[in-house]
Amino acid sequence: GKQYTVSVDEYSIPAYYEYYTAPKIDPTAYLTAQLTNWEQYNLLPGDANLFFEGTYVGKSYIDPVETNDTLQISLGRDNNIVIERTKIKDLQSKSLIGNTKKMSYGFEILVRNKKKEAINIVIEDQVPITTNKDLEIEVEDISGAKYDKNKGKLEWKFSLNPAESKKMKLKYNVKYPKDKILQM
Repeated sequence: GKQYTVSVDEYSIPAYYEYYTAPKIDPTAYLTAQLTNWEQYNLLPGDANLFFEGTYVGKSYIDPVETNDTLQISLGRDNNIVIERTKIKDLQSKSLIGNTKKMSYGFEILVRNKKKEAINIVIEDQVPITTNKDLEIEVEDISGAKYDKNKGKLEWKFSLNPAESKKMKLKYNVKYPKDKILQM
């Protein structure tokens, strides 16, 4: 009449670990494990208990049917990776040129690794996009990010040594007719 939990099988699968953050939405770094060659394990869709460095980190739902060549599993947030996204105040300016207004925006993203080992991290942010012909978005500085103009998506991907910090800047201008109101 008692319930028992029985482990059907246990795998130790090599993984590539990478942190992910989108500081505009949430200034938290999430550790992800990316598994390749996972097909050989004949995994079934279902809940999986996840352990990292010998510690239980939670449950995840694995759906190998919906996964392509890399199975990605989230291992939760890591407070030892500090992310800060702040507005650069001296760039928040307006100017009037003829019949056009120009707004300048700037942000600084700081990433600090407080861990005792090097990490790989992906940081995503965005530049606004528009379909309005009266608006013009001009990217000024993206600190070497990979930029997808169609989606406005920025992606920085790099390694960070223990106790190392890195800053990235994001600067852009928005030009629009002076008789319009810009809501951002």
